[in-house]
Amino acid sequence: SNRRNGNYEKTIIDKSGSEMRIEVPRDRDGEYEPKLIPKGLRRIEGFDDQVISMYARGMTMSEIQGHLEEIYHVEVSKENIGTIQDADLVVWPENSLDIDPKIDQNAAELLTEIDALVTPPILLGAVLSPTIKTRTNTALELNDGMREIYTKQRLVPFGEFLPLRDFASGITDRTNLLPYDFIPGSRTGIWEKDELQVSIGICFEVADAFLIHQSIEKSDLVLIQTNNATYQFSNQSEQQLLYAKVRSIETGRPLVSISTSGVSALISDGQILQELSKQEVGVLNFEIQGTTGKTITSTLAPYAGWFVFALWVGAVVALIRRRQQ
Repeated sequence: SNRRNGNYEKTIIDKSGSEMRIEVPRDRDGEYEPKLIPKGLRRIEGFDDQVISMYARGMTMSEIQGHLEEIYHVEVSKENIGTIQDADLVVWPENSLDIDPKIDQNAAELLTEIDALVTPPILLGAVLSPTIKTRTNTALELNDGMREIYTKQRLVPFGEFLPLRDFASGITDRTNLLPYDFIPGSRTGIWEKDELQVSIGICFEVADAFLIHQSIEKSDLVLIQTNNATYQFSNQSEQQLLYAKVRSIETGRPLVSISTSGVSALISDGQILQELSKQEVGVLNFEIQGTTGKTITSTLAPYAGWFVFALWVGAVVALIRRRQQ
Protein backbone atom coordinates (compact mmCIF):
# COMPACT_ATOMS: atom_id res chain seq x y z
CA SER A 1 0.00 0.00 0.00
CA ASN A 2 2.95 2.32 0.62
CA ARG A 3 3.66 2.75 -3.07
CA ARG A 4 0.26 4.44 -3.52
CA ASN A 5 0.97 7.06 -0.87
CA GLY A 6 3.12 9.23 -3.15
CA ASN A 7 5.93 11.58 -2.14
CA TYR A 8 6.29 14.94 -0.44
CA GLU A 9 8.97 17.56 -0.91
CA LYS A 10 11.38 18.51 1.84
CA THR A 11 14.20 21.04 2.07
CA ILE A 12 17.39 19.99 3.83
CA ILE A 13 20.57 21.94 4.58
CA ASP A 14 24.03 20.44 4.21
CA LYS A 15 27.17 21.27 6.25
CA SER A 16 28.07 24.19 4.01
CA GLY A 17 24.65 25.79 4.57
CA SER A 18 23.38 25.09 1.05
CA GLU A 19 19.72 24.14 0.65
CA MET A 20 18.62 21.06 -1.26
CA ARG A 21 15.10 19.90 -2.11
CA ILE A 22 14.41 16.16 -2.00
CA GLU A 23 11.35 13.95 -2.45
CA VAL A 24 10.52 11.72 0.51
CA PRO A 25 8.12 8.74 0.15
CA ARG A 26 5.14 8.82 2.51
CA ASP A 27 5.47 5.90 4.91
CA ARG A 28 2.09 5.27 6.54
CA ASP A 29 2.91 1.62 7.18
CA GLY A 30 6.29 2.26 8.83
CA GLU A 31 8.11 0.01 6.36
CA TYR A 32 10.96 2.30 5.32
CA GLU A 33 14.27 2.49 7.10
CA PRO A 34 16.04 5.90 6.92
CA LYS A 35 19.46 6.10 5.29
CA LEU A 36 22.16 8.76 5.62
CA ILE A 37 23.79 9.61 2.31
CA PRO A 38 27.29 11.10 2.80
CA LYS A 39 28.21 14.09 0.66
CA GLY A 40 30.48 13.15 -2.23
CA LEU A 41 29.79 9.41 -1.98
CA ARG A 42 30.79 7.75 -5.23
CA ARG A 43 30.96 4.12 -4.26
CA ILE A 44 28.58 1.62 -2.68
CA GLU A 45 29.12 1.38 1.07
CA GLY A 46 31.06 -1.77 1.91
CA PHE A 47 31.89 -2.32 -1.78
CA ASP A 48 35.57 -3.15 -1.28
CA ASP A 49 34.78 -5.44 1.66
CA GLN A 50 32.34 -7.42 -0.48
CA VAL A 51 34.80 -7.70 -3.36
CA ILE A 52 37.50 -8.96 -0.99
CA SER A 53 35.09 -11.46 0.54
CA MET A 54 34.05 -12.85 -2.85
CA TYR A 55 37.66 -12.99 -4.02
CA ALA A 56 38.67 -14.87 -0.86
CA ARG A 57 35.93 -17.46 -1.53
CA GLY A 58 37.56 -18.30 -4.84
CA MET A 59 35.21 -16.47 -7.21
CA THR A 60 36.72 -15.41 -10.54
CA MET A 61 36.75 -11.81 -11.73
CA SER A 62 33.98 -12.57 -14.23
CA GLU A 63 31.84 -14.18 -11.52
CA ILE A 64 32.31 -11.16 -9.24
CA GLN A 65 31.37 -8.84 -12.11
CA GLY A 66 28.18 -10.81 -12.80
CA HIS A 67 27.21 -10.91 -9.14
CA LEU A 68 27.61 -7.14 -8.68
CA GLU A 69 25.64 -6.40 -11.84
CA GLU A 70 22.83 -8.77 -10.78
CA ILE A 71 22.52 -7.47 -7.20
CA TYR A 72 23.40 -3.78 -7.59
CA HIS A 73 22.70 -3.23 -11.30
CA VAL A 74 26.15 -1.71 -11.78
CA GLU A 75 28.93 -2.62 -14.19
CA VAL A 76 32.37 -2.87 -12.57
CA SER A 77 35.56 -3.36 -14.56
CA LYS A 78 37.99 -6.18 -13.84
CA GLU A 79 40.64 -3.51 -13.33
CA ASN A 80 38.76 -1.99 -10.39
CA ILE A 81 38.07 -5.38 -8.85
CA GLY A 82 41.68 -6.47 -9.16
CA THR A 83 43.11 -3.21 -7.82
CA ILE A 84 42.85 -4.32 -4.20
CA GLN A 85 44.60 -7.67 -4.56
CA ASP A 86 47.11 -6.71 -7.25
CA ALA A 87 48.66 -3.76 -5.40
CA ASP A 88 52.14 -3.94 -3.87
CA LEU A 89 50.98 -1.83 -0.95
CA VAL A 90 47.67 -0.53 0.41
CA VAL A 91 47.82 2.65 2.50
CA TRP A 92 45.26 4.01 4.97
CA PRO A 93 45.54 7.47 6.58
CA GLU A 94 46.62 8.63 10.02
CA ASN A 95 44.16 7.67 12.79
CA SER A 96 42.47 5.03 10.64
CA LEU A 97 42.39 3.03 13.85
CA ASP A 98 42.10 4.97 17.12
CA ILE A 99 41.66 1.89 19.32
CA ASP A 100 44.80 -0.01 20.35
CA PRO A 101 44.46 -3.58 18.98
CA LYS A 102 46.94 -4.77 21.61
CA ILE A 103 44.38 -3.85 24.25
CA ASP A 104 40.99 -4.13 22.53
CA GLN A 105 40.15 -7.68 21.45
CA ASN A 106 37.49 -6.60 18.95
CA ALA A 107 39.97 -4.32 17.16
CA ALA A 108 42.54 -7.10 17.09
CA GLU A 109 40.06 -9.58 15.61
CA LEU A 110 38.98 -7.09 12.96
CA LEU A 111 42.58 -6.49 11.88
CA THR A 112 43.19 -10.24 11.77
CA GLU A 113 40.19 -10.68 9.45
CA ILE A 114 41.36 -7.87 7.17
CA ASP A 115 44.88 -9.29 7.14
CA ALA A 116 43.54 -12.68 6.06
CA LEU A 117 41.37 -11.25 3.27
CA VAL A 118 43.73 -8.71 1.68
CA THR A 119 46.74 -10.05 -0.20
CA PRO A 120 49.09 -7.02 -0.27
CA PRO A 121 50.51 -5.45 2.91
CA ILE A 122 48.48 -2.65 4.48
CA LEU A 123 50.02 0.40 6.16
CA LEU A 124 47.52 2.07 8.48
CA GLY A 125 47.69 4.88 10.97
CA ALA A 126 46.86 3.86 14.53
CA VAL A 127 46.75 5.38 18.01
CA LEU A 128 48.42 3.02 20.47
CA SER A 129 48.35 3.19 24.29
CA PRO A 130 51.69 2.17 25.84
CA THR A 131 50.36 3.25 29.27
CA ILE A 132 47.13 4.68 30.69
CA LYS A 133 48.46 8.24 30.42
CA THR A 134 50.43 8.03 27.16
CA ARG A 135 49.67 7.47 23.47
CA THR A 136 51.68 7.03 20.27
CA ASN A 137 50.80 8.04 16.70
CA THR A 138 52.01 4.96 14.85
CA ALA A 139 52.08 3.47 11.36
CA LEU A 140 51.23 -0.25 11.56
CA GLU A 141 51.78 -2.90 8.91
CA LEU A 142 49.30 -5.72 8.41
CA ASN A 143 51.00 -8.55 6.55
CA ASP A 144 50.59 -12.04 8.03
CA GLY A 145 50.56 -10.38 11.43
CA MET A 146 50.90 -6.87 12.78
CA ARG A 147 54.05 -4.88 13.43
CA GLU A 148 54.93 -1.27 14.20
CA ILE A 149 56.78 0.45 11.35
CA TYR A 150 57.08 4.05 12.51
CA THR A 151 56.00 6.31 15.36
CA LYS A 152 55.62 10.05 14.85
CA GLN A 153 58.65 11.95 16.14
CA ARG A 154 57.66 15.61 15.76
CA LEU A 155 54.71 16.12 18.09
CA VAL A 156 52.43 19.18 18.27
CA PRO A 157 52.44 20.98 21.65
CA PHE A 158 48.96 21.52 23.14
CA GLY A 159 47.57 19.26 20.43
CA GLU A 160 49.39 15.98 21.12
CA PHE A 161 51.07 16.78 24.42
CA LEU A 162 50.84 19.42 27.13
CA PRO A 163 54.13 21.19 27.94
CA LEU A 164 54.83 21.65 31.68
CA ARG A 165 51.82 19.49 32.52
CA ASP A 166 52.66 19.10 36.22
CA PHE A 167 53.12 22.85 36.65
CA ALA A 168 49.96 23.73 34.71
CA SER A 169 47.89 21.11 36.59
CA GLY A 170 48.65 22.94 39.84
CA ILE A 171 47.12 26.13 38.47
CA THR A 172 44.07 24.94 36.55
CA ASP A 173 41.99 21.80 36.07
CA ARG A 174 41.63 22.56 32.35
CA THR A 175 44.63 20.29 31.78
CA ASN A 176 42.09 17.46 32.07
CA LEU A 177 40.81 18.45 28.63
CA LEU A 178 43.99 16.80 27.30
CA PRO A 179 44.08 13.77 29.63
CA TYR A 180 47.10 12.04 28.10
CA ASP A 181 50.30 12.93 26.24
CA PHE A 182 51.59 11.43 23.03
CA ILE A 183 55.21 10.31 23.23
CA PRO A 184 57.60 10.56 20.25
CA GLY A 185 59.22 7.73 18.36
CA SER A 186 62.96 7.45 17.93
CA ARG A 187 63.60 5.59 14.68
CA THR A 188 63.39 6.59 11.03
CA GLY A 189 60.23 5.68 9.15
CA ILE A 190 61.10 3.12 6.47
CA TRP A 191 58.92 0.40 4.95
CA GLU A 192 60.49 -2.15 2.59
CA LYS A 193 59.27 -4.98 0.41
CA ASP A 194 61.48 -6.63 -2.20
CA GLU A 195 62.96 -3.70 -4.14
CA LEU A 196 60.37 -1.15 -3.01
CA GLN A 197 61.27 1.23 -0.18
CA VAL A 198 58.98 3.91 1.23
CA SER A 199 59.88 6.81 3.53
CA ILE A 200 57.11 7.55 6.04
CA GLY A 201 56.13 10.78 7.78
CA ILE A 202 52.98 11.56 9.73
CA CYS A 203 50.90 14.73 9.38
CA PHE A 204 52.88 17.97 9.69
CA GLU A 205 56.20 16.13 9.75
CA VAL A 206 56.06 16.92 6.04
CA ALA A 207 57.09 20.46 7.09
CA ASP A 208 60.32 19.13 8.65
CA ALA A 209 62.72 18.95 5.72
CA PHE A 210 65.54 17.38 7.75
CA LEU A 211 63.32 14.53 8.96
CA ILE A 212 62.10 13.71 5.44
CA HIS A 213 65.58 13.84 3.92
CA GLN A 214 67.05 11.49 6.57
CA SER A 215 65.65 8.38 4.91
CA ILE A 216 65.41 9.39 1.28
CA GLU A 217 68.61 8.00 -0.26
CA LYS A 218 67.29 4.50 -1.02
CA SER A 219 63.57 5.33 -1.04
CA ASP A 220 61.34 5.21 -4.10
CA LEU A 221 58.43 7.09 -2.55
CA VAL A 222 57.62 9.53 0.25
CA LEU A 223 54.41 8.70 2.14
CA ILE A 224 52.65 11.18 4.42
CA GLN A 225 49.76 9.78 6.47
CA THR A 226 47.57 12.57 7.80
CA ASN A 227 44.14 13.24 9.28
CA ASN A 228 43.07 16.94 9.02
CA ALA A 229 39.69 16.24 10.67
CA THR A 230 40.13 18.96 13.31
CA TYR A 231 40.81 21.53 10.57
CA GLN A 232 38.46 20.39 7.81
CA PHE A 233 36.72 23.79 7.60
CA SER A 234 40.00 25.70 7.30
CA ASN A 235 42.85 25.86 4.75
CA GLN A 236 45.13 23.68 6.88
CA SER A 237 44.91 20.72 4.50
CA GLU A 238 45.84 22.88 1.49
CA GLN A 239 48.72 24.40 3.45
CA GLN A 240 50.02 20.96 4.27
CA LEU A 241 49.75 20.04 0.59
CA LEU A 242 52.00 22.98 -0.30
CA TYR A 243 54.69 21.54 1.97
CA ALA A 244 54.21 18.20 0.25
CA LYS A 245 54.78 19.77 -3.17
CA VAL A 246 58.03 21.34 -1.96
CA ARG A 247 59.24 18.03 -0.47
CA SER A 248 58.55 16.21 -3.75
CA ILE A 249 60.70 18.73 -5.63
CA GLU A 250 63.51 18.65 -3.06
CA THR A 251 63.69 14.85 -2.84
CA GLY A 252 63.10 14.13 -6.53
CA ARG A 253 60.56 11.50 -5.47
CA PRO A 254 56.82 11.04 -5.94
CA LEU A 255 54.98 11.86 -2.73
CA VAL A 256 51.64 10.53 -1.55
CA SER A 257 49.70 12.48 1.05
CA ILE A 258 46.81 10.32 2.21
CA SER A 259 44.22 11.95 4.46
CA THR A 260 41.20 10.83 6.46
CA SER A 261 39.08 13.89 5.66
CA GLY A 262 41.43 16.41 4.04
CA VAL A 263 42.93 16.50 0.56
CA SER A 264 44.64 13.29 -0.58
CA ALA A 265 47.03 13.52 -3.51
CA LEU A 266 49.76 11.90 -5.55
CA ILE A 267 52.44 14.52 -6.25
CA SER A 268 55.47 14.41 -8.54
CA ASP A 269 57.92 17.26 -9.16
CA GLY A 270 55.58 19.60 -7.33
CA GLN A 271 52.60 18.77 -9.56
CA ILE A 272 49.42 17.01 -8.42
CA LEU A 273 48.83 13.97 -10.63
CA GLN A 274 45.84 12.51 -8.77
CA GLU A 275 43.67 14.09 -6.10
CA LEU A 276 40.71 13.47 -3.81
CA SER A 277 39.21 16.65 -2.40
CA LYS A 278 38.13 17.19 1.20
CA GLN A 279 35.65 14.59 2.46
CA GLU A 280 35.62 12.89 -0.94
CA VAL A 281 35.34 9.11 -0.83
CA GLY A 282 37.63 7.35 -3.27
CA VAL A 283 40.86 5.49 -4.03
CA LEU A 284 44.18 6.67 -5.46
CA ASN A 285 45.69 3.90 -7.60
CA PHE A 286 49.07 4.41 -9.27
CA GLU A 287 52.41 2.93 -10.28
CA ILE A 288 55.80 4.46 -9.50
CA GLN A 289 59.19 4.19 -11.12
CA GLY A 290 62.07 3.15 -8.86
CA THR A 291 64.40 6.04 -7.98
CA THR A 292 67.42 6.07 -5.71
CA GLY A 293 70.19 8.45 -4.72
CA LYS A 294 70.18 11.94 -3.24
CA THR A 295 69.38 15.28 -4.75
CA ILE A 296 71.53 18.31 -3.94
CA THR A 297 68.94 19.42 -1.41
CA SER A 298 68.94 16.02 0.32
CA THR A 299 72.74 16.07 0.47
CA LEU A 300 72.86 19.54 2.01
CA ALA A 301 69.84 19.09 4.31
CA PRO A 302 71.86 17.85 7.36
CA TYR A 303 73.94 21.03 7.23
CA ALA A 304 71.09 23.47 6.71
CA GLY A 305 70.75 24.22 10.43
CA TRP A 306 74.45 24.95 10.81
CA PHE A 307 74.35 27.17 7.73
CA VAL A 308 71.50 29.24 9.17
CA PHE A 309 73.31 29.44 12.52
CA ALA A 310 76.51 30.61 10.79
CA LEU A 311 74.55 33.31 8.97
CA TRP A 312 73.02 34.46 12.26
CA VAL A 313 76.42 34.59 14.00
CA GLY A 314 77.93 36.45 11.05
CA ALA A 315 75.13 39.02 11.13
CA VAL A 316 75.62 39.60 14.87
CA VAL A 317 79.38 39.98 14.49
CA ALA A 318 78.94 42.42 11.60
CA LEU A 319 76.47 44.46 13.67
CA ILE A 320 78.88 44.66 16.64
CA ARG A 321 81.76 45.75 14.44
CA ARG A 322 79.65 48.45 12.80
CA ARG A 323 78.70 49.86 16.20
CA GLN A 324 82.33 49.84 17.33
CA GLN A 325 83.32 51.86 14.29
